[in-house]
Amino acid sequence: MKPEKFALRLSREKAAQCIKFADDVASTNEKKYAERGQTNRELIRAQNINGKLAEEVVYNAYSPYYPGISLPDYQIYDKREKSYREDLIDSNSDIKIAVKSKDIKWAQQYGESWIFGTKDKKSFGKEIDPNQYVCCVVIDRAQLRGIILACVKLKWIHENNLFEAPDRASDERIALRYDSMLKVVRDES
Repeated sequence: MKPEKFALRLSREKAAQCIKFADDVASTNEKKYAERGQTNRELIRAQNINGKLAEEVVYNAYSPYYPGISLPDYQIYDKREKSYREDLIDSNSDIKIAVKSKDIKWAQQYGESWIFGTKDKKSFGKEIDPNQYVCCVVIDRAQLRGIILACVKLKWIHENNLFEAPDRASDERIALRYDSMLKVVRDES
């Protein structure tokens, strides 16, 4: 899967679309975030903006290689209609990409890592889809820039035991760290 590392600047219009999405979706996510212990509305908003910006970066990086890849979804779903399908899916190859984002400020402060919910059956179920990828992106909203650091098969993450305890203790969350992925890649070479 190409490209391995990719940086992209997004237009102000695309950023505005992501911000509008985050503002519109806020009320439909409050209960889910509260269940995870997240109540800081500004942080939740920033995470939603970064997530959608990351999807745009990944779409722009991979659409030349996968012309059947879906566009980022800007639909606002009712609480009961929430979709937990992958962020981007290529209809021609059955490749599925889960996009994970990290704000550059937090990446610089705590390291490049991405959080997963341990109750996510697609990531931690008995059958891991061999066409499931995880794309790890760092977002710099001030520069309207996203950097894809890794796009790897979920199966590879599991095979190399790369899920680790997050920085903050949690029974329902687990982390994937970039430096741990790099170590495995170096060891494989």
